[in-house]
Amino acid sequence: GVSLCGKILNNLRFADDIDLIVTSKTDLQRLTDKMYVKSRKFGLQINIKKTKVMSFGKHQEDLEVGKFAYLGGLVLENGSCEEDIKRRIGLASAAFGRLSRIWKVKNILVKMKVRVYEAMVIPILLYGSEYWSMRKVDEQKILTTEMSWLRGILGVSRMQRIKNDIRRILLGQETTLIQKIPERRLRWFGHVSRMETARIPFMALHTEAHGTRSRGRPRKCWIGNVKSDLSQKGIQMTEAARLVQNQQHSSIQVTRAHSI
Repeated sequence: GVSLCGKILNNLRFADDIDLIVTSKTDLQRLTDKMYVKSRKFGLQINIKKTKVMSFGKHQEDLEVGKFAYLGGLVLENGSCEEDIKRRIGLASAAFGRLSRIWKVKNILVKMKVRVYEAMVIPILLYGSEYWSMRKVDEQKILTTEMSWLRGILGVSRMQRIKNDIRRILLGQETTLIQKIPERRLRWFGHVSRMETARIPFMALHTEAHGTRSRGRPRKCWIGNVKSDLSQKGIQMTEAARLVQNQQHSSIQVTRAHSI
């Protein structure tokens, strides 16, 4: 398993979905056999077709996969989120397309169309966005997709050359989806920070990874994004750690900093 704050973690469980975390093939087989025996006692079986093996490293073998969907998100061997963002954009765009009849109807108020959009399209795109570490190109893809949706709701084309700011004002969407993601990330940071110290998310947040990394510029990590989000609001990490212990006070401080 892996060490989190001095404790060894070798599995993650959510309902009947189980992740086994090991450092060798031998440990993987041993733990799988143990899980098989324990599951049989409760009438459960391992679904071979849904079972995936992933190795976080440079060496891959035939039985291992480079990515798989887990709890609605796409997990990649290198820990990146680019493909998950593309997948979310595709799923949300498909949902938007299925609602095309609503966007085209003239006797439905734009206000009602926006409510449908906010309830049935945006949540699909932003699902799991709390853990995204986005690049500029990822942000641009989301903004481009968002503007195409807003044009579809208004029933206008790019040829009409209406400024994006005007479209947003007409639809009450002045806050972009890119601006909503840091807010979701900070809410999740506060939620995890208030957990009991024995909870796995809390330990994962406060555990440092050991070992050597590959050459080149390191990928921006999740906690790095949190620090950037706080910095834009004029809040230091140490101050945020203190504020999140009081949920109401934290919300007031973050909102005030954001409005300055």
